[in-house]
Amino acid sequence: MSAARRNHEALIAAFDDKGNRCSWPEGDVSARDLHFCGAERAGLGKSYCPAHMAIAYVPLRGVRIKKAPAAPEAAEMKEAA
Repeated sequence: MSAARRNHEALIAAFDDKGNRCSWPEGDVSARDLHFCGAERAGLGKSYCPAHMAIAYVPLRGVRIKKAPAAPEAAEMKEAA
């Protein structure tokens, strides 16, 4: 088996076995020393610990999110009130 295949299988096994631990990769993805942070995750449904979440999820600056227009029924209800 090639080294690349062994590394790939080790990576899959690590992801499958991380449980409730931070899955932030550390080390070289192409080398055998790839591992994951392993700290407790920030919460249910989160992939990373609080420290790595702060790196991964950076708020966008200067970007305005457009709100969806109100449904016609909502406008009619507002006028009737």
